[in-house]
Amino acid sequence: MKAVFGALLLAVSTLAQADPTAVRPYHPDSPWNLPIGESPKIDRNSAFYLDQMSGVFGIDPNQYTLPVYRIDADTPMKPVHLSGVFSQVTNDNRDLTLIKRTTLEAPLPDGARAAKGSDGQIVLWDPVSGDEWGFWQARERADGSWEAVNGYRYNTRWSGIPPSGFISRGAGVPYLIGLVRPWEIRQGHIDHAIALGINYPNPVHIAPATKSDGKRFEPHYLPMGARLQLDPNLGEADFDRWQLTATERIIARALQRYGMILIDGSGHPKLYAEFEGTAHWNGELHKRTLRRIPYQAFRLLDLTTQTPQVAPEARIEQGQLHWQAVDGANRYRIWFDDHTEEVERGPVALPAGVKQVRLAALNHQGIGPVTEVTQP
Repeated sequence: MKAVFGALLLAVSTLAQADPTAVRPYHPDSPWNLPIGESPKIDRNSAFYLDQMSGVFGIDPNQYTLPVYRIDADTPMKPVHLSGVFSQVTNDNRDLTLIKRTTLEAPLPDGARAAKGSDGQIVLWDPVSGDEWGFWQARERADGSWEAVNGYRYNTRWSGIPPSGFISRGAGVPYLIGLVRPWEIRQGHIDHAIALGINYPNPVHIAPATKSDGKRFEPHYLPMGARLQLDPNLGEADFDRWQLTATERIIARALQRYGMILIDGSGHPKLYAEFEGTAHWNGELHKRTLRRIPYQAFRLLDLTTQTPQVAPEARIEQGQLHWQAVDGANRYRIWFDDHTEEVERGPVALPAGVKQVRLAALNHQGIGPVTEVTQP
């Protein structure tokens, strides 16, 4: 049995390594890559919002989603004629330049195709440099050049929260963010929040969204950036009751640990997975995937929660690190010389000889200011 299990692990590892884009994009401390953690604050109107969710829940890799093409320095550059706006982010995610109605050169592999559906999106990504391009309503012309309405250039070394005004999908975030990809299923776990679309998003937005394309304000419409979590108390018995497949269970566990974040409008509540044309799911994911999970199994995280705004007041006393709790935090990160730790509360006993550490409060939205703590 051990030999069989070892062979299975080797096979999973080999499958993941075979995909050169088998890398989690965006900074490790991006809100998309931070776990929710224990005891997050739940929105007081969670049940009300979830009662308003309508239509089938699911994930459909065959239309209105995103193909991902790997690019590198050898990828041919081709003209792209843009009739709308190109968003160029530079200076370590600080600066945004918007260029209207332009023609530019972009790395487009031969044979690349945009996704099916009127959105016609395409993602081009260099996982080594982090260079990410995205285009909307894109198609190749007969002469080999391309046309699109809008496009952008970003970098996956950054947070995934572009400067305000970035034009892409509904929530103003890059296309690659929150996408379920085949190598994640093969490795057996998804280590990020998953992108969510719903029928009627609110024109209001909260972090990590930077905007909303919602058309109508209603009190029961979720704002862009809202994060919902599958109840973490649910277990295998519940998954058995819903008859979830092995693939669905991998996604369900990610929804418990990281949740799903609203980033787009769609015909019904759905998660986003890489388009069949590049993912080659071959039926592993389909439009009925996840439909048996009821909306009432989710909970809405507090809509007012922000990244902790203050550094913890802390001291070292008798070999222990003590600090005052920070509003909005549900855990704390401690940096030692050779490692980091995350804990829910203090005090924490320090290793022998340690006289200085750094400490910060955090939650699923991000990490707050850092305190340098030195023993007197």
